[in-house]
Amino acid sequence: MAEEDASGDRTEDPTARRLQKAREEGDAARSIEVPAAGVLLAATAYLFMSGGAVAAKLKAVFASGFVFDQDVIHAGATLPVILADQIAQGFLVILPLLAVTLIAAIAASGLTGGYLFSMKSAAPNFAKLNPLSGLQRMFGPRALVELTKASLKLLIVFSVVAWVVNDNLDALMQLGAMSIDPALAATSDLIARAAMIISLSFVLIALIDASYQRHEFTKRMRRASRTCATR
Repeated sequence: MAEEDASGDRTEDPTARRLQKAREEGDAARSIEVPAAGVLLAATAYLFMSGGAVAAKLKAVFASGFVFDQDVIHAGATLPVILADQIAQGFLVILPLLAVTLIAAIAASGLTGGYLFSMKSAAPNFAKLNPLSGLQRMFGPRALVELTKASLKLLIVFSVVAWVVNDNLDALMQLGAMSIDPALAATSDLIARAAMIISLSFVLIALIDASYQRHEFTKRMRRASRTCATR
C-alpha cells in the first residue's frame, strides 16, 4: 500500500493553488530558445522578403553622404550635422526590422509560460551567492542540457554554411568576375538561404526545449507538492 501511495504521489499533477503560488513567486516554465528562435526567424523572414528594398535604401543613403555642395566643403561646422542626418536616415531604414524583431521577442517570450512579472523574482536572492550552489548549477544536469543545445546550434550553423558553400562553389568562384551589384545580389541570396535554414533549425530546437522545460517545471512542481504534503 505504501508503495502504491508513493507511486501515486509521483504521478500526481500539481494543484492549481501550487501553480498559482509558483507564478506569484515568478516561477514558470521558461525556454530561452523560443524567444531567440522567434527573433531570428522573424528577422530572417523580413530580410528575405524586403531585404532588396532595405539594401537599396541603405545604398542610396550611403551614396548621398558623399555628395557635397561647395559651401558644405568649406563650412566644416556643417559636416557633423550631415553625418547625424545620414545616421538618422539609416536608422529609419532599419526601423521596421527592429520593430519586427521587438514584436517577435514579446510574442515568443510568452509562448511557454505566459507573460509574468513578479516582484519576488526581481528581488535580490543572496542564496545564489553560495559557491556550492553555483558549482551545482555549473556542473548539474541543467548545465549539461545548455551545453548540448549550444553545441547543437554551433554544429547546425557550421553544417549549413559548409553545405551552402559546397553546393554553390561554382557560383562563388564567379563572383570575382561580376560587377558589384550582381555580386552583392548573388551573395545576399546565398546568405538569405543559409539564414532561413538555420532559423528553421533553431525553431525545431526551441520546440524541443520548450517541451523539455514544461516537463521539468511540472516535475519540480510535483516535488514541491509532495514536500508540502509531507509537512
